[in-house]
Amino acid sequence: MEKEIFFTINVVSKQTGLSQFVIRAWENRYNAVVPNRTDTNRRVYSESDIEKLKLLKNLTESGFNISNIANLEIPELQNLITKGITGSVNESKFSADTKTIEACMNAIKNYNGSDLYQILQRASIEFTNLELINEILLPLIYEIGENWHQGKLKIAQEHLATAVIQNFLKNLINIYRPKRISPKLVTAAPKGQQHELGALIVSLVAASEGWNLIYLGSDLPINEISETVNNSDSDVLALSIVYPAYDFVLFNELTKLKEKLNKKVKIIFGGKAAHSYTDAAKEINATIITDLNDFRNKLRSIEKEISKEDKF
Repeated sequence: MEKEIFFTINVVSKQTGLSQFVIRAWENRYNAVVPNRTDTNRRVYSESDIEKLKLLKNLTESGFNISNIANLEIPELQNLITKGITGSVNESKFSADTKTIEACMNAIKNYNGSDLYQILQRASIEFTNLELINEILLPLIYEIGENWHQGKLKIAQEHLATAVIQNFLKNLINIYRPKRISPKLVTAAPKGQQHELGALIVSLVAASEGWNLIYLGSDLPINEISETVNNSDSDVLALSIVYPAYDFVLFNELTKLKEKLNKKVKIIFGGKAAHSYTDAAKEINATIITDLNDFRNKLRSIEKEISKEDKF
């Protein structure tokens, strides 16, 4: 009988892409895996433990909550990968305006930023903001990412596309003016979050709802963000968290918001990696939004609360 091979947590971290902090958290809180122990009480993991952790990472990055899937067996997780991720990708492609996406991709591949901007501009006239985001911008961003990963787009083409989309979103946001008496919202991506598009998309939704918007951009320290929120007497802080997921440093930074922000401030997390910071969200009483419609409804709910408070 072949002797089973075991691996240290350091090796498992490198093979799965999960930090040691996350691995321990998933063990202690959710019993995702139960490692063996050496004679000196060191954690060691089997090959099946590593396989399961890889599947869990894949699924949580696609929007599944770790608490709901941690106790599933490997075949069940593989089934979710097949049905869940593939299904969601196909659905997003199906709901996209494929003709417009194709025209955008052609402009990007031809290094034609002007054409790309004009296509997006025409779409902004034909669609509502949520339709524009859900049917064009998000599928387009996904398509750009997939093409880049597959080597079908050069880095320069990806950068050109990102720059044009950023410029388009900023110009679109500037069209809106806040209501005469409107609540204040700060949007940003915290330190280590290099992706600006998520924060811009959230800002567009808020601006179109008539909120008084303060957009800070990406890769900002929590201290700077919280000072802005407090000094501007803002009502809501919306953070875009796209990548990385399960980062120990970011987790600690997010939990500091509880002591740094005025108590009245509502905190919202959104973005691809937001669900990996569920524990941080619970600790600071933040809301994690599932999609942009959810975000819009949350803003409307908060606005009603604020207007009620102002009457008393």
